[in-house]
Amino acid sequence: MGQEGKDNGLLILFSKIDRQVRIEVGYGLEPYITDAVASRIIRNTMIPRFKEDQYFEGISQATDQLITFLSDPEALAEFKTELQRSEERNKRIGIGFLILFLSVFVGVGGFFFFRSYSGLIEVLRGILIGKLGLIPGLFMAAGAILSSLFGLVFVVVPLGVAAIVYWPKLLSIEELLEYPNLLLWILVPFLAISILIAIIKIKFFGKDDFKFSLINNDRTYYRKTFSSSGTHSFGSSSSSGSSSSFSGGGGSSGGGGASGSW
Repeated sequence: MGQEGKDNGLLILFSKIDRQVRIEVGYGLEPYITDAVASRIIRNTMIPRFKEDQYFEGISQATDQLITFLSDPEALAEFKTELQRSEERNKRIGIGFLILFLSVFVGVGGFFFFRSYSGLIEVLRGILIGKLGLIPGLFMAAGAILSSLFGLVFVVVPLGVAAIVYWPKLLSIEELLEYPNLLLWILVPFLAISILIAIIKIKFFGKDDFKFSLINNDRTYYRKTFSSSGTHSFGSSSSSGSSSSFSGGGGSSGGGGASGSW
């Protein structure tokens, strides 16, 4: 498009029936009318007029903007500066919403982990003081471990996703896949620390001595410690609504540009 050998033309494609519009930019003008500039013109100048059936006005005003930007470098530079500020503002807002969203997951996961992990410590303590039989205690400990790890997933996974998205050089999925035994290396210290905490509670904060029982449980201890613990369940609710959206970006043709619909 444009002059031969320079490809410095612009083409506005408009279809009222399809409710689609596109600004096609030749290679020679891509440094000036970038995809972001074309997308903003479509979104802020053309689409609002098209929604009011003012098709000629939308195309005419967009054309005037493009001519102004190509003939006045200062106006184009100011427009690009405003674009950059807007993108940075939207990025900060997006990060804020992401932090809020992750905080909910981390908070719920942290609470669930604390409850489950406290139960695991109590199970291990019961086994070590002979109040819980080893065999039934191990089954209870397995359930408490799974519950604790489930809660821990709600804490670690959102933080890991945020790290992969915003700091890809710090952490990547490919690097994690190189360590298939990672879960084992996490589980072993997890159990070791749990047993150590249970021993400390017995040694320094309790009145019971270390004992051992293979099967028998102290019914009074079991009923007093675990019967009121209850179970935890999590449900999810969803809401739906309608929204309008705009999509813009480079096309598959030779140069750049942006598209939009209304």
